[in-house]
Amino acid sequence: MISVIVCTCNRASSLQDTLDSLSRMVVPPSLGWELLVVDNNSPDGTPEVVRRFATTTGLNVRYLFEPLPGLSQARNRSLKSAAGEVLAFVDDDVIVDRMWLSNLHAEFASDRSVAVLFGQTRAYDTHQLRLSLKDKPEKEYYRFPCSPWGGGHGNNMSIRASIVRQIGFFDSELGVGTPAGSAEDIDYVYRVLRAHHTVVYAPGPLVYHQDTRTSAEGIRIKINYARGRGAFYGKYLLRGDVFAARLLLAELKGLGAALVFGSPRRRAAVTMRALMQGVFLRIRQELSVAWKRPLPASLLPGRGR
Repeated sequence: MISVIVCTCNRASSLQDTLDSLSRMVVPPSLGWELLVVDNNSPDGTPEVVRRFATTTGLNVRYLFEPLPGLSQARNRSLKSAAGEVLAFVDDDVIVDRMWLSNLHAEFASDRSVAVLFGQTRAYDTHQLRLSLKDKPEKEYYRFPCSPWGGGHGNNMSIRASIVRQIGFFDSELGVGTPAGSAEDIDYVYRVLRAHHTVVYAPGPLVYHQDTRTSAEGIRIKINYARGRGAFYGKYLLRGDVFAARLLLAELKGLGAALVFGSPRRRAAVTMRALMQGVFLRIRQELSVAWKRPLPASLLPGRGR
């Protein structure tokens, strides 16, 4: 059984396209699957889109409502409800290839060591922004020590359910809808790698990303990516993670070199600023929580030695 999960927020039109593509998949009769649509408090017609789709297609569709804002909250809602042995996430602005689910199943079935699988994400339109894409034709394997990005994107990411039971939920302080703005997928992959599991990129499970954003919106998205990476770094700096600190230093070194020697200097400056904003944002968040946490009983007056 595979649980296909679509987390959505106020994108009824593009969600309809995504659902329609899922209904056109070629699925072997022996492969069971369910579809979970997690509505992250959408003010548009999302519930009606899902209801109508379920009625007209007859597919195994479940509508879940998550009132707490943020992509991580929506993903975590699905983790609590999914019944599949594999949990396959696709975004509400992608079109899945007809063989996407079959190829995804084949990857997990053929290699029991695969913990997280990233599929191929191509641009739907050749003129759109090249964001959140990975279209390499070769399979890639990732094992620690390695950086958590490069494997793929959260718009086409699948996780073995047994790994979820070990690693736990997504970090609700990361991702779209939080001040950090992104990196919930990076963080999850890093935790999987740190637990010495294997992450794989495979070109077979293919989706097409429908990106209608403008160039100006694309710049804001890249800033969000940098801020999210910074928040990711801040999280692990507080935990004394030397490898994450080295990743941060390597990125800062590259940005510093671009500022001094290269081009484009402005892009490097904006990226560095967003990166450090994310670092201090996460540190401030965690210190604030720690400050409000009650002292252990042994440290209270009259309780210690």
